[in-house]
Amino acid sequence: MIATLEWLGGSTIKAHVRVANGVEPNAPPGDPDTPTGPAVALITDVATFTSSCTDVDEDSLYFQWDVNGPSGQQTSPWMGPYAAGSPVTYDLGFQTVGTYDVRVRVKEVWTEASEFTPVHSVEVVCCVNRGDIDDDGQVATIADLVFLVDYMFQGGLEPACLETANANGAGGDIPNIEDLVYLVDFMFNGGPAPVDCTI
Repeated sequence: MIATLEWLGGSTIKAHVRVANGVEPNAPPGDPDTPTGPAVALITDVATFTSSCTDVDEDSLYFQWDVNGPSGQQTSPWMGPYAAGSPVTYDLGFQTVGTYDVRVRVKEVWTEASEFTPVHSVEVVCCVNRGDIDDDGQVATIADLVFLVDYMFQGGLEPACLETANANGAGGDIPNIEDLVYLVDFMFNGGPAPVDCTI
């Protein structure tokens, strides 16, 4: 026989009891699946990650998600219960550009937690359209050109995503004179369009 108590908050406790005759009363859950999700996401996105796990006894399972990103590591509280074998999702929003490693582990009410899965990595970027420097959804307008000149020469506001000001896609994310010339050539001389963002 095995028994556990689960605190549900306040003054509520839930008792779990399992009795077995001549066999082990519980088998631990299987290993959870490595999370699946996008490989690349925009900083404004909310990405959904999915995992599942089986349990021989078909006990309900609790999932704990762990994310290691540019701002450090954060671990969710235990979430659930979920039916064994069912897909479980976790939504994650991003505040910083960089690589995020997502992993998960499970437990049932009877046993200790599993090990964390291998990580699923997602690269978070900020650029949607190079040339949309003022972030209004329109590419290479006079407003974008004025925004870039003001930023580069007058100490104006920094673009929300510096990569959008890198019109020629060369030299990293910091805009320079070549980007300004490239943008003017595109807008007034039929030159090549700003290159695509990495996403």
